Amino acid sequence: MEASYPDREFYFIMGADNWKYITRWVEYEAIISNYPIFIYPRKGFDVEIPAQYPHIKPEAAAPVQAWNTEVPVERTLESDVTASDSRLLAVPANGRLSTEYFRTALFIGDSLSQGFALYAPTRDVATVCAYKSTSPNQVLQNFVGQRPDGSRIEMWDDIKVQSPSNIYVLYGTNALISQSDEAFLKYYSDLLDKLRERFAGVPIYVQSITPTTAEQGVKQPPLENGHIRLINNAIAKLAVSKGLYYLDAQEALADADGNLRGDYVGTYDGIHMNPTGYAAWADYILTHTVYSDYNKQFVTEGPYA
Repeated sequence: MEASYPDREFYFIMGADNWKYITRWVEYEAIISNYPIFIYPRKGFDVEIPAQYPHIKPEAAAPVQAWNTEVPVERTLESDVTASDSRLLAVPANGRLSTEYFRTALFIGDSLSQGFALYAPTRDVATVCAYKSTSPNQVLQNFVGQRPDGSRIEMWDDIKVQSPSNIYVLYGTNALISQSDEAFLKYYSDLLDKLRERFAGVPIYVQSITPTTAEQGVKQPPLENGHIRLINNAIAKLAVSKGLYYLDAQEALADADGNLRGDYVGTYDGIHMNPTGYAAWADYILTHTVYSDYNKQFVTEGPYA
């Protein structure tokens, strides 16, 4: 490239996760010796730069987002969905909505989403169509599922009669244990298409699979957080390719090492959370919504207040 463009200057831009393993690159010494490198932060990765390389600089800025929320437009996503990091496709922080926003929100998912029916501030406020130990393929086949109150109902029949203004979807924890990654993503894609068709025009937020504890990842390797992050990258691309929004709940729930925060861990496993964790999750949702005329009535802070 230098031969083709002799009048240009070349720079490397990378995340701290790539910098950590730079010594595994082919001819890495030539790269770090001869080119300016800008290193952007990644959660769980410290940046250490040898003193002999003053042209290599850590950047304090957050990772570049694929969003513009500076002007009140209803859909602001303009992104190449080939991005390899789900965080680049996620809805960024964008003011704050009041908890009244949840009154017309619908949460769809498995037992992780059932917590929104059990804990404040969403308990007795949001509509929750979440069923214990379920996966997208079971919803597609209208299997009977167990609600948060213990009652049982055909899942798709329960979902399709709702009238939400915003939808939050989360699946993956059960499916990763019982299916191949490819099968899970295929069924998830089919379910998202079904939701888009049934709820045409309703904003749908596809949430990241939430982090687990390090111990749980050892016990159940499909739920190891490195693997979950890879699946979340695929989920983000899937959501955005369908014109849906991707919400990176990991940002609110993971510690510096990418594991579920210790103060959010529930009592009986390393997957589910306590009321403090759900409160933090709900707060994250309220600060990561996309502008719309409907949402504007709930804005308490930010550029649209």
